[in-house]
Amino acid sequence: MSENHAADGSTTAPQEPGQLSGQPKSGRLRGREVSPLWHNAGFLKLWAGQSISLLGSSVTALALPLTAILTLHAGAAQIGILKSLQWLPWIFVSLWVGAWSDRHRRRPIMVAANAGQVLLLCSIVGLALGHELSLGYLYFAGFALGTMAVCFGLAYSAYVPFIAGRDLLVPANARLQGSASVATIAGPGLGGVLVELLTAPVALIADAASFVVSAVSLLWIHDVEPAPDRPAVHIGVIARIRVGLELVFKDPLLRALVGTSGFFNLFIQWIGTLLVLFMVDDLRLSPGIIGLMVSCQSVGALAGSLLSSRASRRFGIGRAIMGAVVCECLVMLAAPFAPARHPVYGALVIGAVLFINGMGSTLSGIIGTSVRQAVTPQDLIGRMSAAFSFVGYGVVALGSLFGGFIAQAVGLRTGILIGAIGIQATIVWMGLSALPKVRELPKLPAAPDQPTGTLNGDSQETAAKPRRSHHVS
Repeated sequence: MSENHAADGSTTAPQEPGQLSGQPKSGRLRGREVSPLWHNAGFLKLWAGQSISLLGSSVTALALPLTAILTLHAGAAQIGILKSLQWLPWIFVSLWVGAWSDRHRRRPIMVAANAGQVLLLCSIVGLALGHELSLGYLYFAGFALGTMAVCFGLAYSAYVPFIAGRDLLVPANARLQGSASVATIAGPGLGGVLVELLTAPVALIADAASFVVSAVSLLWIHDVEPAPDRPAVHIGVIARIRVGLELVFKDPLLRALVGTSGFFNLFIQWIGTLLVLFMVDDLRLSPGIIGLMVSCQSVGALAGSLLSSRASRRFGIGRAIMGAVVCECLVMLAAPFAPARHPVYGALVIGAVLFINGMGSTLSGIIGTSVRQAVTPQDLIGRMSAAFSFVGYGVVALGSLFGGFIAQAVGLRTGILIGAIGIQATIVWMGLSALPKVRELPKLPAAPDQPTGTLNGDSQETAAKPRRSHHVS
């Protein structure tokens, strides 16, 4: 998204793409204020395409491992490798993709990533129907799909501020996250039906079709994204990556958010690795009940997406995100005390824990993403997002590893308790940061004229000293 800057350096309301005036449209429906986003055709097309694409990806989350299990008779270790290969691109290529995407228009990158995923999914289906699919190719496809997801995700994070406008980041991200929550609720069930009716490989066609819809919706957007500035002197990719990392770790708000992401992801993955096994071995819950309990987290996430805009307006950005972090972390302390003697009560405890955790983590994630997009110059958003992905996804593997080894040594219930205690470090980190004092989304004032040969996002000074105004309570 772009923003208009007043002559005095303050940030004015962004002009919505396709509008003639600088003020976003607004209206009333039966006495209620209508969000300007409903008048933003570009955002509505992006939202619709993403909603369908997310539903298709939720189908693949079930159909791809089932393809390995039912078609290729893969075991637990092989499924673990397949899952890891889908996450590894976020660790190995995200920093480079972020630096590269900041030098190009984002929409063509997103369309190309969608097209790549369509080809990969169709190739799996074709090979399976021809009885030529192998586990090795599925490994390759999993890594390639993950790489395409990195390219799309990092470009997407920078495209949302352009298409929605920086003043509407919280409601825009809330709508997009709401679609993601609905997809995680409905997608696995739809995937299961498609696998039953069509077989696991053929069910992947649903995701391929959803990527086609996403690409078409992007091409249908008429708003022209400005081309990023190019420096007069060449700046190497390593230097551009360093600028992004310095921005994240030197800026107090971004540092607060990346630390929160690191602590939370490390320990939530620790707990999550053990929780299903805990429900099976200790609580003796059936697979159907376990699936219902897991879906409680997605229902909570949907509730969090619906509450995020209202909470940020009523309590302020900082207090809303602080409250959400406290809820999502404190509630995990109840999980290891779910009673095993009464499975119904145990299931209710786990369901409530996952619901509150899903609601809090989604609410904090929406507001946190909006803060990240608001404080970061447009030509640095890709690298900023890549740095967050590198840290956030990098600790996921560590959380699984530590949680598994600790639980093997001390038992499942104690292992979950240790993880639940550890996740409280997220509250401490956030509470000691500058973020809880922020009342409104920070705004980037106009940048002064740059010397010849420098690029806004490739200047070491820009990275070390991002310019913005803070609204604190």
